[in-house]
Amino acid sequence: MLSEGSVGDKISYVNIFGLCARLKDLKLGQQVHCRMLKSGLQLDVFLSSAVMDMYGKCGEILGARYIFHSYPDHNVVSWTTILAANFQNECFEEALKMFLQMELQNVVPNEYTFAVLLHSCAGLSALGCGKTLHARVEKTGHGTFVVVGNALINMYVRSGHIEAARALFSNMICR
Repeated sequence: MLSEGSVGDKISYVNIFGLCARLKDLKLGQQVHCRMLKSGLQLDVFLSSAVMDMYGKCGEILGARYIFHSYPDHNVVSWTTILAANFQNECFEEALKMFLQMELQNVVPNEYTFAVLLHSCAGLSALGCGKTLHARVEKTGHGTFVVVGNALINMYVRSGHIEAARALFSNMICR
């Protein structure tokens, strides 16, 4: 995608960071990140999210958090990316705490945000928190999304409430 000496554009970098994330190649991701910084390319919310995602999936949560805090303009994509990075690195409580910060910024969560939060509750076996989120996804209409339904089932199973998980599965329109 980027030949020796070429600068590259934001789309190229987003794709390369995605590849590094899928390969879990932190060293290559860091090299690409350095190259991007040297090129003078300005971060936007989607490029910063791609960098955070790469660091998170490569197990470098501090790098993901650094990028998040370095870029001031956040939307639901960047917030969900940092929440997911925390979840992927088993920082479940931090993901839930950051969600509270997200809400203070008046950023409206989407179905992927709720899925990450529910998986974080599952990681903690935090049934009370999970039930609160369950009520919220039903109220906001996000409960119909498959990704949310699967996260709800996972949360109930991991919290030991198999019957609740079974009932959710039975009522899912799309599986």
